Amino acid sequence: MRHRTVRLTPQQSGVAEHMNQTLVEHAQCMRLSTALSEKLWAEAINTAFYLVNRSPSAVIHCMTPQVVWFGKPSENSGLRMFGCTTYARVNDGKLEPMEMKCIFLGYVL
Repeated sequence: MRHRTVRLTPQQSGVAEHMNQTLVEHAQCMRLSTALSEKLWAEAINTAFYLVNRSPSAVIHCMTPQVVWFGKPSENSGLRMFGCTTYARVNDGKLEPMEMKCIFLGYVL
């Protein structure tokens, strides 16, 4: 059902505001549990958004938004914990280390 709202007032859209609050809470929990800097809040929000879109929702009969939108389930075997230690392959030379220690900050969309 379509409802009219005043322009530039997101407060009138309860669904959008609820999702914004959910994403902020998820991101805050992820960032605080890993003790990462507050400067990384955007990466935490993006990761929370990525995970919410791959989680079942009661609104769409316990299906994931990925299935509803694209018609095929998402591959969840590659999910990692936000802020965990990871290694990136580098090629700095024959005698240099092949991997560099990093922190996982999210997924490439």
